[in-house]
Amino acid sequence: MTLAMSYDPSTGQLRNEDGADRLVALIYHQKFPSHVESRRGIRLVLSELERSKISQRTKDTLPTPERIETTVRNVNWVLQYWTCAPAPDPLDDAYGYRAIRGRAQYLDLVA
Repeated sequence: MTLAMSYDPSTGQLRNEDGADRLVALIYHQKFPSHVESRRGIRLVLSELERSKISQRTKDTLPTPERIETTVRNVNWVLQYWTCAPAPDPLDDAYGYRAIRGRAQYLDLVA
């Protein structure tokens, strides 16, 4: 249900904010049920995980909220690609990447 609520059928894509704050937040809630109370709001979920008793090694691998939002954008490119229509430019900011000096960079790392 959360996936359906995060998906916009008119664009064939996830809504960026809902993808992070609903869908990814719920995935972390389900992966770490004894450490995460929240089901919505990726920043709150990540904050709960940082304060939890999970191992430091696991905490060190948690993505930033910005990286999660960038990943949701990239998921949208994949969804567009699989429509079999001409694929959009994968280095468009809308899809989470930008070309910097000829190399693809995650948008959240571009200053």
